[in-house]
Amino acid sequence: TDRLIGDARAIVLAAKGQGELMSGRAREAADLIREAVVLAPTASYVLLAKAKLQGVESGGDWNSVRTILNDILELDPNYAPALSLLGDIELQGLNSKGAEEAYTKALATDASRLEDRYKRGLVRLQEENLKGAEEDAAYLLQRAPKTPGTQYLNGILLLKQGKIKDAV
Repeated sequence: TDRLIGDARAIVLAAKGQGELMSGRAREAADLIREAVVLAPTASYVLLAKAKLQGVESGGDWNSVRTILNDILELDPNYAPALSLLGDIELQGLNSKGAEEAYTKALATDASRLEDRYKRGLVRLQEENLKGAEEDAAYLLQRAPKTPGTQYLNGILLLKQGKIKDAV
């Protein structure tokens, strides 16, 4: 029971830390996330927060973030949020193939991840994989038709298909 309470507290601290990180308060985030890591050093969610913090603190040293992601994926190879962050890192390094693979793995674990489907669709467009991009756009048009990302992806796809009137 004590371990469950510690893990739950660590997850709450990690969530708060990520909120602080997103608000630009890295120092406050660091304190919360480091405390979470002490409480639950092998919890995937906590380690993901640590990876995001590391990305901010290192000024974009993706190698150090990759190390943490590798630790997470060793513990839980199908942890979609870690796979998604790995995809983002691959994009930063201009490795579109690696990014597509990471997003595809994340979606295989949790098909409802709309942001990953959007990002994978953009990567597929970049790779000129119009059939794959069309699959992602169709999925998004069914699930989130009015979101700007869905409309953007679909519009670019239609342009690449030569359907200019529809794209407009």
